[in-house]
Amino acid sequence: MVTVLILLIILLLSVTLVFGSRALRRYWDEETNMSAEDHAFDRRITSYNTEVANTQRDEDIVRILRGRDMPTVADRYHTNSEDYYEEYEDEDKR
Repeated sequence: MVTVLILLIILLLSVTLVFGSRALRRYWDEETNMSAEDHAFDRRITSYNTEVANTQRDEDIVRILRGRDMPTVADRYHTNSEDYYEEYEDEDKR
């Protein structure tokens, strides 16, 4: 009687492990699989981020090559901040 009970427990545990692992695998595949729309969205976001980063980098390079440093946060809080930014606008027109 005891051996039959132990065999039933082992059988129940093995069935639970097999079906539980399959259910977990299906859930995991469903969560990690991306549709074609998801891939397309990721490509668009990556392209946009790269474009924005390259544009900002190009603006920084041009600003440095023109011989002026980039304005810092502290420069924004000068009492004559309007004059500071007008000075940069005048240089852009040259």
